[in-house]
Amino acid sequence: VAVVDPPAGASRRGVLSAFASSQLTKYLPGGGVVQAAGQAEMSALAGVPRSRVVAALPLSVLAAVVAAGWFAVPLAFDAHLQTWARVVALCCIAGPVVLQPRIGSVVVTLAGRVLRRPVAADAAPPMTALRRSFLLALGNIGCTSAAYTVLLNDAGVSVAWPRGIGAFAAAWAIGFLVLPLPSGIGVREAALVAALPGIPSAALLTASIAHRLVSLPAEVVVAGGARYGRARAEGQRAGRDRT
Repeated sequence: VAVVDPPAGASRRGVLSAFASSQLTKYLPGGGVVQAAGQAEMSALAGVPRSRVVAALPLSVLAAVVAAGWFAVPLAFDAHLQTWARVVALCCIAGPVVLQPRIGSVVVTLAGRVLRRPVAADAAPPMTALRRSFLLALGNIGCTSAAYTVLLNDAGVSVAWPRGIGAFAAAWAIGFLVLPLPSGIGVREAALVAALPGIPSAALLTASIAHRLVSLPAEVVVAGGARYGRARAEGQRAGRDRT
């Protein structure tokens, strides 16, 4: 919602409901592709021009991946990992540098070419919206990575918080970028095994499955709450119009 930056006349609650509802479609065959299409169509129904949504989607992905990369930085000091992986993790500390107008414009242009839907310059959201999206993504990914670390430690292994959070954030980003797979299933788990060498695979997979089982109902609750809030706001607006 932050990166879409709904224009005047659009329903902010409607855009929030569109995002929350589209989150559930990532579990369907097609994964992130279906999710992105759902976001675009449902946001359009809330009054946001499709061109604006098309411009916002790649920028929201950029903000989320950069945020995840920040949490992965502690892996640079993990002696269990290969040197190349530690170098990549260390480079992630410079990720926010890409959150600037020139790079944002390039990302939007490339996305328009891939989708074969050229995006007008004025359709791209302001960079302040992108930075807000980055800060919100930090909170979201930080919490979900911490949740995984709690589950992993409860699975019978002892993992330091920076290492557990960094590994899950990195694995989440990798799975997130593999758009066709439902919620990056399989890819995220493989990345976790690679990012946490020395930890029994059974514990990593058990914690990952538990995390997915907890995340799904949480997302259903959020989507339901967003839809209820939108319906209530629309009902109140209709009541005011009648009077």
